Amino acid sequence: MKIYVNLANSSDFKYFYKDGVSCSVRLIHDDDALDLDVDNPESITGHYILGDMGVKSGYPAGQGAGTDVLKQAIAYADSKNKHLIVHPYARDSGLMNQEQLEQWYSKHGFVEEIGYWIRYSK
Repeated sequence: MKIYVNLANSSDFKYFYKDGVSCSVRLIHDDDALDLDVDNPESITGHYILGDMGVKSGYPAGQGAGTDVLKQAIAYADSKNKHLIVHPYARDSGLMNQEQLEQWYSKHGFVEEIGYWIRYSK
């Protein structure tokens, strides 16, 4: 089932930043949804979606700041006992291609599900 949501309405939002790299996590509510193909939307309700990660212009890419920011987001989700969901999408201008990006998320504990990737809370 393909479902959509405006996550701007999420009440639980956390922003992470380091050396020009930023991302956010937002709690998924039962009246929210994602632009993802999800067989069972209830399985992701109450967990976090990882927002777009980006490097600000003028900051060097490939120096580990993205990894540090992702680790902050993972630690936050784990501290709340929540899974972290992401839809990896490599931009044409990005540092990594799609395969490299998926390998990067996999290295950090994410596994591919139908329509999204998830890192189960620890």
